[in-house]
Amino acid sequence: MSPTQHRIYKKNTANSGDVTENMALLLEQLAVHMKAAHQAILSKDVEKRFKESERASFILAGLKGALVRLDSEQAKTADGLQRFYDSMETLIMRMNIFNSAETAKSLEESFFNLAQKWRQVGHQKNQKTFSPPPPSEGQEKYFASV
Repeated sequence: MSPTQHRIYKKNTANSGDVTENMALLLEQLAVHMKAAHQAILSKDVEKRFKESERASFILAGLKGALVRLDSEQAKTADGLQRFYDSMETLIMRMNIFNSAETAKSLEESFFNLAQKWRQVGHQKNQKTFSPPPPSEGQEKYFASV
């Protein structure tokens, strides 16, 4: 698959995927930007580090902007996510101020781990949604013979 085909596939997956897959893709993209920022710090490329951290901040701003607070339960969850996104933005800013490769690496690993957790949640949700019902008495033989 060419890089262009891969980008189109990922974009279409994000447009048609469920929330958990979209979150995983966004968090993976954050991890990619933090990895690039980490490499830029190691190679002393200040401009690249700044660009990569800006891209990560842009994604975080989008996630913050998408938070929904229609009822008290959603507001509680949204407030927690808001604090998390704010703390990640603060860490990105500290990474830039102190040119910290350790912070960049830590952010990369955190975002990647979170992406995996979102995928696990989506996988568990899909298993519950798509698991076939248990066979009734008359159907046991039919399913066993297939």
